[in-house]
Parts: sequence; structure tokens; C-alpha cells
Amino acid sequence: MDTLSGAREAHAPSSEDDVATAPAGRPPRFQRLFRSFPISVALALPYVVLILPQAVWNDNEHLGFIVGVFAIALAATLFVELLIAIARSSRIDRQRERGELRPDATLARLNEYGPALRRVAFVVTAVGVAVGVLSAAAGVGSIQSQIGLVAVSAPLAMASALVGGWPTVGVALLIAARLAGQLSVRTFWIWIGVVVLGQGIEAYLTALTASLMAFATSLMMMLLLFGVIRIRYAVIALLVVLVAWPLAFDIRNELRQSTGVAVSTQVGAFDRLRFDEQIARATEVTEVPLDLGQPGPIEMLRYGLVPRALDPERPPISTGIKINMYLGGSATSTYTFLPVTTTYVLGGPVYLLLWYAFWALIGAVILRGGRDLSVLRIVLMGLVFSGPLGWFSTFPDRTIGVLQFFVSFLPVMLFLLLEKTAVKRRAARREAKAAASGEEPS
Repeated sequence: MDTLSGAREAHAPSSEDDVATAPAGRPPRFQRLFRSFPISVALALPYVVLILPQAVWNDNEHLGFIVGVFAIALAATLFVELLIAIARSSRIDRQRERGELRPDATLARLNEYGPALRRVAFVVTAVGVAVGVLSAAAGVGSIQSQIGLVAVSAPLAMASALVGGWPTVGVALLIAARLAGQLSVRTFWIWIGVVVLGQGIEAYLTALTASLMAFATSLMMMLLLFGVIRIRYAVIALLVVLVAWPLAFDIRNELRQSTGVAVSTQVGAFDRLRFDEQIARATEVTEVPLDLGQPGPIEMLRYGLVPRALDPERPPISTGIKINMYLGGSATSTYTFLPVTTTYVLGGPVYLLLWYAFWALIGAVILRGGRDLSVLRIVLMGLVFSGPLGWFSTFPDRTIGVLQFFVSFLPVMLFLLLEKTAVKRRAARREAKAAASGEEPS
């Protein structure tokens, strides 16, 4: 299943049981495409896999609207990524002609932190999963707390807010450790299983499946982008999810009914998968852009980067509730048109074009064609996939949440940088000692 590719240098492991170096070879075709056009592929995947097939199969009368809005966003990302790909290819050709093209330094960069990378990945993942499960058990984020049936624990709510993004960050660190050759295939998949199990338990305890589906799709995109799985395994996983969905839907409804939450009997399991109809409801909006008091770009930075303790006066954000109320629903439910169409409705076509062009530029700057990957860049791509490029994310709420996740990751990155400095110092001392004794440095 593993298709990892990167630098071809060997890494000296500290433990043979925990290490498996990445096999050499040309990356699979889909991975090369994904790395060249990461934002365009991530944007197109939900439409190709879920939305457009449903719209065509069910003869959705608003197919033209669905395709038109999607085309605006895709045109923006493709334009930016094509320009950058052309410029990158030209630069690489010139470097190759002059003999200046360096080999991919991914393996060396990721191992600058020594075994601390593997250990930090374990700690961040374990803490993120544990806090998530405990918070869900206490009612944080549950459907009952959202409609006021239960009160949540303030300390757990605060802990959940502080490390809410750590499962995603943990997965990114696990991928980095795997690319670095510090994790065996078995160990890697055990830890990925732990994260998925934790998300499943959270979904069960909160009676909310949306967050689990969002996490699963962002996880799949991360694994595909960095070559951990091939596209055929992602397709198989999707088929398994579709087969299991009716059972999961029934369990969710039973849990909600057992706690006094009303459940519609008119909506079946596969009705909930009609994402084309969810998008089509945007045609009911009579004025685009729609002003619901949602934050603009500057306010997104304010909400995402400034802790609420330093900005207690800012109002809470729930764009999904505001959209639901606009469509005639109640304040106890949320509704979105999925990220692309929600961005169109709230910002208009020009805003949509600029928004996705911006993220295409960010993705290109972060990934750089998949060469010389670093821990920070892998984590940032994971956050992008779980936020603005998430299949089911709410604009702009999820983008704000991802900014908060990034802030919570900064102490982890600081620790890794300190470890990197310590590794360099230890290596320098060994070389100095070897030089003094007349031995060859290891």
C-alpha cells in the first residue's frame, strides 16, 4: 500500500522495529498530478466523486448552477497553479542544464529533529485523541449542548479549544515521521487507526457524524498527496463508507432520539448524501453576495489568531445557523451550501475567484511541487485540507478554526526547533571529539 517517495539517502535508525525507509521510485501518476496541482485536485475531488455524479444521475434541475459556481473556483486555482507549474518547470530545466539541480532533500530535512519527530507525533496524536474523546463524553460539541439540553464542562471546553486541531496535526506529524523513515508501516497504520477510532468515538458520543466525515476526507487527501496510499485504496475506502453509512445513520438517529432530540423521519440515509440538492438550495438566495454579518478577511485573522481572552467582546460566529435561519429554519440547526457555493453566496463571484486563487497560491508556496518537504509544510497542507479545502467545511468558520489550530501547533513547532538545535550540537560535539582522537566522524 505504501508508495512513499522522496530523497534516496539512507537514514540511520535508532530502532529497527520503528523504522522503515521510503522505497525509491517514481511517484504514481495521480500523486504527481496532486503535487503539481494540489488545490485544484482537492477542490475537484468532492465534485468528481460525490456531487456531480449525483446531480447527473438524479437529473438535478440546477446542474448548470452547480457546475457554474464550481467552474469559477476551479478556473481560479488552475490558472494560478498552471502559471506556477510552468515557472517551476522552467527553473528546474535551467538548473538541470547548468548542473545545479539538487537532489530532493526531504529525508534530510525531516530527520533534522532526530527521533524527537516520532515521539512528538505520538504525544500530539495521543493528547488530541484523548482530549477529544473526554470532551465529547462531557458533552462538548454534542447535539444536546448545541440545543441547550446539557451544560458542558468549562475546563474541558477550554482544553478542547486549545488542542482541537491536534488530531489533524498529529496525522501530519505521523506522515512526516513515516516519510523520514522513523516509522514502520505497521506502527504508522496503528496510530492512524487510533486517530480514526477516536474520531469515531467522538461522533458516537456527540451524535454528530459530520465532523467524522470531514476528518476522514481530509485524512484521505493527506495520505494521497504524500503518497502513503494509492488512489485505488481511497476508492475502496469510499465504497466501504457508502456501504456502512445506512447503519451509521440509523445509530446516529437512535442516539439523538434517546436523548430527546427530534429526528426527521422524512429524510433517509441516502437523502443525506444528496449534496447536489444541498448546493442547489443556494438558488433560493435572492441577493448575492448575501450579508449575514459574517467576518471579512481581516476579521478572520482577528478571530483566528487573537485568543478570546484578549478579545472578549467579539461576538460568536455560526454562519451555518445564520444561513439556516435565512432559509426559514430555526436557530438550533445549521445549514451550508458546502464550501465553494457558500463562499459564492456570501462573497459573490469575484470574491469566490480571488478566494480560491489565494489558496492556490498558498498551496503552491507551501508544497513547492513536493520537493524538500519539511514538517511545517506537511502540517500546513494538512490544515489547509481540513479547513478551506475541506469537503464539508463551513465558510468562513472553518478557516478561522484552522487558524486557531495553527496557533495551537506553534508550541509543538517551537519544541521541534529546540530539538533540531540540540541534534546539531550533539553532532558537532561528536565530530569535535572524533577529530581530537584522530578518528573519522560518524
